[in-house]
Amino acid sequence: MVKNMSLSGIPRKVKMVVIIQVLNLTVYQIKNTFMSVHVFLNNQVRPIYQFRKYIS
Repeated sequence: MVKNMSLSGIPRKVKMVVIIQVLNLTVYQIKNTFMSVHVFLNNQVRPIYQFRKYIS
């Protein structure tokens, strides 16, 4: 009885750990992509903005 409980409890813990790890990885990657997109947009927008300043 006790063995069955402990055996069935282990996979659940492992699943939870794996799910948490995957979530952490996806969040980390989303943050990285967001930051790179942010930097990219800044690099794109700034020259245009300065170009407009020169025109007006």
